Amino acid sequence: MSATDFVDEDLVQRREPAKDAPRPPQPGAGEAGRMARKKEDVTGQVAVAKDELERLRSRQEALEREKNLLESLRANQEKYELGKREMIERLEQSMVTLGREEMQINQRLALLGDTGKRFRDMLAEIRGINEDAWPTDTASFREELAKTLAVIEDMRKEYGKSLARLEALRETQSAAEAKAPESGVFFDDMSGNGGGRERGFGFWVKVGFGLSLPLIAALVILAAALLATLMR
Repeated sequence: MSATDFVDEDLVQRREPAKDAPRPPQPGAGEAGRMARKKEDVTGQVAVAKDELERLRSRQEALEREKNLLESLRANQEKYELGKREMIERLEQSMVTLGREEMQINQRLALLGDTGKRFRDMLAEIRGINEDAWPTDTASFREELAKTLAVIEDMRKEYGKSLARLEALRETQSAAEAKAPESGVFFDDMSGNGGGRERGFGFWVKVGFGLSLPLIAALVILAAALLATLMR
């Protein structure tokens, strides 16, 4: 090149590649970075969602336990209130029944005591009759026998009236019990002894028969003695 040749230095510099100039970014490199960051964000959100679900599951289980405890408490409260009302009603009805039966038993015992005492007196009076002390002549003997028969007849009537009073008292008390069957049946159900009333009546029948048996035996013995005396 001669000294007169013109050299465009700017053009030469533009044509020569710059040795130290940075390389332009390759296509797709920025997209990969954004995807990685997005993946990390999604992974973090998934972890947060799992933690929230676990927290909600624990809270649900705690609420279920609390609900079960409250339902059990409510059931026990209802059971307590029902049992309390039921026992108050049963105890009140039982007290009424016991009071009535106690009064009836006292009446029966009083009548049985008076009747038994009178039967013992009558029995002692009959046993005290001494046929050997009667006069031997026919007229006097007939008179003494008539008086003794009158005494025995009076005793027989009194004996029948006493049994009738016992029976009347039993029927009156049975009628009173029939007017209030709820308390009587209730008391029988509570005691588990539905047949107690029938056995109770049988018991009183046995008592009456036991009290009257000595008098019946004495009457039979006296009648036999009188018959033997008349046949002499």
